[in-house]
Amino acid sequence: MKPKPKQILIAGVPHVDCGEAARVLGVTPSRVRQIAGQGHIPGAVRYGVSWLIPLRALREFARHPRPLGRPPKVLSSKGLGAHPPS
Repeated sequence: MKPKPKQILIAGVPHVDCGEAARVLGVTPSRVRQIAGQGHIPGAVRYGVSWLIPLRALREFARHPRPLGRPPKVLSSKGLGAHPPS
């Protein structure tokens, strides 16, 4: 059984810090700050240099993960990585 995340109540809504959110998502706290800063988790609140994430929004985000990281580079025969015909 997974331990219950530590919660902080803001206006009666449970929130978690970036460390707890990172454990739930399986990423680093830095990545959570980046995701929150980009607006991908609705209701995330800036708290100093960090973020507080609504638990419900975090669970919804975890249920529908988005691809993380940079999209793969597409190479064409006319672009980078192509060799001229011999």
